Amino acid sequence: EKFTVAGNAYIGGNLTATGTLSVLGGLTSLSNLLVTGSTTLQNFTAQAATTTRLNIWNGAADSFIKLTASTTGGLTQNWALGVDNTSGKFRISSSTALGTNDRFVIDGSGNVGIGTTGPTYNLHLQKNQNAQTAVGVENTTSGTGAYANFVAKADAGEIFFGAMSSGYTTSNQYIADSGLI
Repeated sequence: EKFTVAGNAYIGGNLTATGTLSVLGGLTSLSNLLVTGSTTLQNFTAQAATTTRLNIWNGAADSFIKLTASTTGGLTQNWALGVDNTSGKFRISSSTALGTNDRFVIDGSGNVGIGTTGPTYNLHLQKNQNAQTAVGVENTTSGTGAYANFVAKADAGEIFFGAMSSGYTTSNQYIADSGLI
C-alpha cells in the first residue's frame, strides 16, 4: 500500500479535513482523482472558483455513468446515461449499460428520441404496442384562461389543437366539447 487513510486526511495544507480524504490545491495532472478496485464512492464533490467539471472518458467503449437505487423492499433500479461509443449518440437507459432498454436518445444532429434509438424527427416518440400511444400536454388549472394545446407552425401559417378548462372564458370561438380546432 502506498497511501492509506484511516480516519480523516488532508493534502495540500488544509488544516480541517471535510471528508475522509480532502485535497486542497491545484491538481494539474491528467488523472486528478482516480478511484479503482471495489471501492464504492458514496459522495463525490468537485468545487472550484471558476469551472467545475467531471470528465468521463473511454476511448475504446461507452463513456457513461451508472446510477443504482435499492429500496428497503428489495427493488433495485439501474439507469445508465452517457455517450455510445459506436454511434456517438447520448443515451439514457433503464439498464446497467447503454444500448439496452434505451429510453431517451439524442443523435448528433439534435434529433431527440423517446422510445426509439434512431430518431428521424426533431422530437420522435415511438411505442411498439397493441394499445394507445399518446403524447400528453396537461394544464390542471380550472381558471378562465387555462388552456393546453399543441401548435404546428410552418412559415406564416400555424394550427392549434387544444382543450380548455371547465372555467375557460370564450369569445368569438367555436367550442365543441371543451376542445378548439
